[in-house]
Amino acid sequence: MRKLLFLSLILVSVNLQARTEGRFLGMQYMINLISAGYDGTFDHTPTRLYEQMDVPEQSSMLGPGKALQVSQKEMSFICNKKAENSYHCSILIFKSPQGSFGLRSAQIKYEGEKAKAIVAQFFPNQDGSDVNITDDTGQFNLIIKPDLFQLTFEAQ
Repeated sequence: MRKLLFLSLILVSVNLQARTEGRFLGMQYMINLISAGYDGTFDHTPTRLYEQMDVPEQSSMLGPGKALQVSQKEMSFICNKKAENSYHCSILIFKSPQGSFGLRSAQIKYEGEKAKAIVAQFFPNQDGSDVNITDDTGQFNLIIKPDLFQLTFEAQ
């Protein structure tokens, strides 16, 4: 009984934290990045993604949000502002020549002209360096260069 109670407490505390998580959904892979947990933990990754996106903010039933314009058969990339300093990004990766995934990992990579169209939807770093956004756990990594857009996720 004690072990069950301890395990339940661990699962609840993990679910309340700011987090990055991925789910294999059969025909696609979903990556969620959540900035603020109920327990006060905070991950700046979704905030940074939202602020780095150079696309117009749109209203939705989930609150103000931004979405990348990419083929819907390859990737869906949406970030929403939930409340003050609370952001949520949801990325769907579909099997395609650019995207692949397994049960616990996913990646999508664009190069050349196709990458330039996606990269143009992000603000460059002020110092001109490449954009590299990694979450606090090291599971999520986004690299943006002038002719490269590469997103990887590896579940722990």
